[in-house]
Amino acid sequence: MVLFTGFVALSAIGVHFLAEYTFHLYDTTRVDKFTHGLSRMAITALILNFYLTRSRKLYYFVAIGASWIAFVLWEAYELAAVATGFGRGYIQTEPMDLAIDLWVDSLGALAVCFLYDEFSHA
Repeated sequence: MVLFTGFVALSAIGVHFLAEYTFHLYDTTRVDKFTHGLSRMAITALILNFYLTRSRKLYYFVAIGASWIAFVLWEAYELAAVATGFGRGYIQTEPMDLAIDLWVDSLGALAVCFLYDEFSHA
């Protein structure tokens, strides 16, 4: 699972940097949704690697909760960047965009939870 976590994390970072600095896709496309899903997959996989609880009943909630906390922190950062004028490019802060981002983040977290559950059983 550590290799999978590394792969997902490096994929999320790589896609973000390619989309932002090489192809400048954030200004013209909705690639933000894809990178949101990938980054939450990486955060969820990282949390599941710590195996914070031995109870299979709780690790979905812990991992998805951590993903939601990361979502809130990221969206607060985006709002602060827009408010202070430090946000380069086009940062979307509309309520519908926030709802879609949370939905995509939740789907990414759930996907990793299902994969982790499937491949971690002996």
